[in-house]
Amino acid sequence: MLKLFRCATLLLPLLLLCSCASSHRVVNCTTDTGLRFHGQADTDVVVHFLSWRSISITKPDTAEDNFLPIYTLVDVERVLSRTGIPHRMAAVVCGYAYEPQQEAEQQEIWGALFLKLGFQGVVFLRAGRGENLNGLTIIKELHLSSGPFVLR
Repeated sequence: MLKLFRCATLLLPLLLLCSCASSHRVVNCTTDTGLRFHGQADTDVVVHFLSWRSISITKPDTAEDNFLPIYTLVDVERVLSRTGIPHRMAAVVCGYAYEPQQEAEQQEIWGALFLKLGFQGVVFLRAGRGENLNGLTIIKELHLSSGPFVLR
């Protein structure tokens, strides 16, 4: 009985290793900084990005009859061009669906848009549960102006 227990103890790590190696492929999030975001109160715009045809804006509140509209990038630019929206800091919340190269391209496009709109900076956050931005992992920060700008 003791030999059987020892054998099972030795085989368990090997079994776990094999099961992990054969599981579905997970996108490696190498761009994550490991730093956590704590600037939700200072964020002027919050955009949730799923794809270029599925973008929602949660700040400022764009809900219509308690439903969030789904925008394209062109629509987002139109909405955020409105006067009265501060243009200091924007946050783009991203999921796990894209490869690092695709994320880098998306970040360039978002950065160009927010620069064009006159924002001072944008932070890219890894999506989490709920609406709270504080505590989300910072993927990347872009400083778009030469002035002082602290995102964390």
